Amino acid sequence: MTEVNPCGFLQNAGATHTAEQMRNWHALLVNGKGGATSLLPRGGVNPALGNALQVTQTGSPSMAVIVKSGHATIPGSEGSKQGVYSVLNDGDVTLSIAAAHATLNRIDLVCFKVEDSAYSGGANTSSLVVVSGTPASSPAAPSAPANSITLAQVLIVANDTSITTGEITDTRIYMSALGGLVSIKDSTELATLTAFESMMVYQRDLDKIKVHNGSAWVTLETAGSIIARARRTTTSTTTTTEVGVLRLDDIPIKANRTYHIITSSLQVTSSGATDGLSANMRYTTDGSTPTTSSTILNYSRDGQDNSTTGMSQVVSVSYTPTVDETLSLLLSIQRVSGSGNAQISGSATNPIEILVIDLGPDVTDTGVDI
Repeated sequence: MTEVNPCGFLQNAGATHTAEQMRNWHALLVNGKGGATSLLPRGGVNPALGNALQVTQTGSPSMAVIVKSGHATIPGSEGSKQGVYSVLNDGDVTLSIAAAHATLNRIDLVCFKVEDSAYSGGANTSSLVVVSGTPASSPAAPSAPANSITLAQVLIVANDTSITTGEITDTRIYMSALGGLVSIKDSTELATLTAFESMMVYQRDLDKIKVHNGSAWVTLETAGSIIARARRTTTSTTTTTEVGVLRLDDIPIKANRTYHIITSSLQVTSSGATDGLSANMRYTTDGSTPTTSSTILNYSRDGQDNSTTGMSQVVSVSYTPTVDETLSLLLSIQRVSGSGNAQISGSATNPIEILVIDLGPDVTDTGVDI
């Protein structure tokens, strides 16, 4: 192997620029890669043009499917530097599905493929095709053709006579330009990516943006957003000791980000006119369930003033972990002095709430003690 010459777009070198070289230069603009050391990009469907090659049932369900209009880039799979092909479908294309098996199910693929005689065969064309699977009691999808992308899987149920929407599974991957945000369907598709440091994706099922830090995917949280919330709309039980009122479990938080943990305005009451009451926020950081013996994160403590009408208390605290944690919180009520029964009132209009708010990356403490 050596340098590939001539390099792109040299003056007066047009006659020596091969189609393969042109495809590789276009591949420079496509985000993602096909493997750890691959010279081929990921390819995929352009999500913005036409109908993005969506596969649907026919208007009146039949043993056929329709591929809608769209544009895609298809990486070659028959050569290490084959580059990417641009393909276009400018209208609805109807593809026939082979007859169903009498007793067994099968899975077919709907693909957009390229044939290039420079690598195999004698054709130079692109086409939308259906690849029939093998009927089986537990069918598997067949292999896709060389130089192709898969648009959908179609389940052909035994003795089926028409294909409906519920039997079509969308398998399109979306392309993006170099440095752009890659749109992915879910964690399954995320796991198929050959990631690189600073690669960013938008995971549609979670409505989250993630960036790869060179070793793992990290979810980008928007500063000021509520990342977890718990709500209770009933009054807690009365107590003379500490009891849990509301719990919020399994909150993923990131190292060196600051989080604001706050309750709603709590209506804390006791049957003792001058009882001292404490609303406590207890926590664990390993995903286990907190109890009234877990560590106190913060509390709000006050005493009733010669009445039983109660008082408003808010538990509020900032929390900055030094490592990634799975936070679990427990709001509890406790009588700390007196002889009455304590509780926190809750209703649909005045709920008991816990909010966890991401305030963003921690900043240097520049305060001055006076």
